[in-house]
Amino acid sequence: MDLKQLEYIAAIAEERSISKAAKRFFLSPSALSQYLKRLEETEHLPPLFYRHNKEFLLTDAGRIYVNGALIILSLSKKLEHSHPQTAPAIRLAVPGFLEPSVLIHCAPLFASAFPGVLLRLHSMDAGPARQGLLEERLDAAIVIERQETLSSALHSRPLGSDRILLAVSPALEHIEPSFPAVLPPEGTLWHQICAGICLQEQLHPTAVFQTENLAATAALLLAMPLAAFLPGQFLRQQGEKENGLREIPLSRSYSFRISFLTLPEPSAFPEVLEGLYPILFNHFASEFS
Repeated sequence: MDLKQLEYIAAIAEERSISKAAKRFFLSPSALSQYLKRLEETEHLPPLFYRHNKEFLLTDAGRIYVNGALIILSLSKKLEHSHPQTAPAIRLAVPGFLEPSVLIHCAPLFASAFPGVLLRLHSMDAGPARQGLLEERLDAAIVIERQETLSSALHSRPLGSDRILLAVSPALEHIEPSFPAVLPPEGTLWHQICAGICLQEQLHPTAVFQTENLAATAALLLAMPLAAFLPGQFLRQQGEKENGLREIPLSRSYSFRISFLTLPEPSAFPEVLEGLYPILFNHFASEFS
């Protein structure tokens, strides 16, 4: 997650103008316009803005994106202002699709429990996170994986587990082996897990959009005839809202686990890391159970 990226999009939405937003960041309008175009293309996003009477107005997808961006930026600024620049920091690796949840729900509790320590998040999948811990470039990591990966060099504690379900839009009456989908970005572990399920089930989804944001995925499914792989608890929460998303049965059950990794004997902040674990565990126990 790039905070500067969120600031750019939020500024365009507020100013309703590329040129006015560009002035905030000492950029040329053409540079910011090209940045927006590259963002939509590289992240396979639907258009975030449309032009009306020389103004840039938010599309439905843009409103979802900006609402989430404003929440994350607000929390990030509060956490930044509550700590001096020289404050010690816990370096925590987090999978991309879990990062907003950790920032919104866990970071404020951590700041309250440890007011003198900053929680610095690094978006990272399991492999690089393990390497970062072993090289002591990270203090802890949240990893998601299909099954437990044992390593005598790292201390692993469970945070939660859940099933992976195939969810479809109310507008998608039936599903064929080839179907339009919202998929995680290529190169992420969540994408690899979903690709493995597709291989087992002989499914051939076409990525219409790519995002790790669960709320954005649900919004896209409600707006268009699409399908997506979602955690079971998240899909159940959507069902409680009676929005029409439904599960398509698969031939077998697929699950994933979330773990909290540290070195067996952390050299820095061992007491803080011990305090961080129950904060994360309590959150994920409610999210994935």
